[in-house]
Amino acid sequence: MKKLVWLFLLLVCSAAYAKAPFGLLTNVENPGDSSPARLLRKIISGERICVQVDNSLEPGNNAPYLEMIKQGYNEWFSHTLKAIEDAGRQEEFADLLPYLKQGVQVKEAGVDCSGADLVVYVQSLREVRANCKGPAISCVLMLQDPMLMFFYPFEGVKSWLVGGKQNIISHELGHTLGMADQYKYGRNNSHEIYHTPDIKQSIMREGSPLTKFGCDDVDGFINLLDVSVFFNHRGGKQGWRSFCKSRSYSYVNGRPVVNAKYVVNLLSNGGKAASLNIFNPKGELVHKKKFSFENSKQPYKLDIPFQAVRGEKDKDGRVIYESNARGEKRFCSYTYERTSCIIIKGDNILLEYMKVLKRKNIQQTLIRYYGPDGKLSAITFEKFNKEGRLSFSNGEDEKVFWVSGRGKVSERKKSASPSTAVALTAAFGTNLQHKAEQQKQKAEEKYFQRVYDFYLK
Repeated sequence: MKKLVWLFLLLVCSAAYAKAPFGLLTNVENPGDSSPARLLRKIISGERICVQVDNSLEPGNNAPYLEMIKQGYNEWFSHTLKAIEDAGRQEEFADLLPYLKQGVQVKEAGVDCSGADLVVYVQSLREVRANCKGPAISCVLMLQDPMLMFFYPFEGVKSWLVGGKQNIISHELGHTLGMADQYKYGRNNSHEIYHTPDIKQSIMREGSPLTKFGCDDVDGFINLLDVSVFFNHRGGKQGWRSFCKSRSYSYVNGRPVVNAKYVVNLLSNGGKAASLNIFNPKGELVHKKKFSFENSKQPYKLDIPFQAVRGEKDKDGRVIYESNARGEKRFCSYTYERTSCIIIKGDNILLEYMKVLKRKNIQQTLIRYYGPDGKLSAITFEKFNKEGRLSFSNGEDEKVFWVSGRGKVSERKKSASPSTAVALTAAFGTNLQHKAEQQKQKAEEKYFQRVYDFYLK
């Protein structure tokens, strides 16, 4: 589980992919220091943001980058303020105007202030890609304290200043405030609840210098302030209207009212507990319950079909609720390319399931359940191109299998010599133990194949 959460939350890279709507980062609503919105809370309280620049390209030339960070932060506040004023909605958002007008104070750590809130590493393209673990020119590591940004000024620092192309910096600083990526395959760090379902212009859609702030960023930033700083449930029961003119819906408590009524939350709370949120047609939260794997009464048999007797689907025809004759209930929710499902019976969670389609040829899946031995078990699946890695573990032992491009599951051989020895003894028929081991392996592979076909294929 930790590995998958790391992929979602730890590394937020910028790249040029298709545009998408706004989303907030997972855990922004948490009050503690682990929240991605901790710097935003500091800014709103009137405190300064201390930035340390480590410039390996031009040692000592830090002033332009500090100015760039200052502009990037203030753009979020000034753009939102201008949108409110242009729409004539000052009275509606009167409580936010003083904070939007105060702007952001950026000071240099070690000169104007002591400890750093953000460390900016100005590096070569090769170094940035190594630190970002991918083809990026900039990225932010969110779970560090201080937060870390790696940046390659590919057009020279001057073109990034006033009137220039500072939008990649605004994109990355948006992450340090609590905004999620909104380009395809990058937005799996989006919150299960606080995200918009439709497509508009957003600075968070990609890290291109041509990207501009849009109405999505106004909607997202106001919702971010509401759910992570003020907790004032803006809009009441009626909600407040989007700043995107073509949108007909409103937001209630930071959530678009048109989102599906069931929300399965597997990423918040550090992945320690799954939660189910149920909303009414007005977008109001009417039920919330947490489920954790604390007690095992009976194992969950993965290879038995759910066989629903009734259910519900969302507007895209995807299953969001089902129940079966065994008294089990399945709830599923969809956040962009991520699917999250739980199966419960009474007050007990039997299974939780997450599938992530990060790219066309990359897939990740995680299943947690109580296995036949009564221990909490996990199945993880990672697909790269035409091959996949499938692992089964119960907290102590782990079995690893390879999945071919055709979906066939086979156990990974740790070395060549044991498999050769097994083949020879089986061929001569002189070792019944080896035959029994082979039969057991075939039975396991058959079982794992069924599980793969049901859940992972």
